[in-house]
Amino acid sequence: MTTAWTILALNRNNALAERNQQALETLQNETPVSTEWWVVRLLLADEETGVEADAYCDALIKKQQAGDG
Repeated sequence: MTTAWTILALNRNNALAERNQQALETLQNETPVSTEWWVVRLLLADEETGVEADAYCDALIKKQQAGDG
């Protein structure tokens, strides 16, 4: 999660674009373990070029609905 939050913060400041790309590639291989993971990935997807945020949004909604029952 720390990596994802760091990328989001650095993206907001247009810093370290190459390192951000490496970190994003690392995140692609992570297994989602929390609602926070889905939230941050959705925020990052909104900023990434060519990434469909819809899948992250759908997964986050499904996770919330699963926890309601």
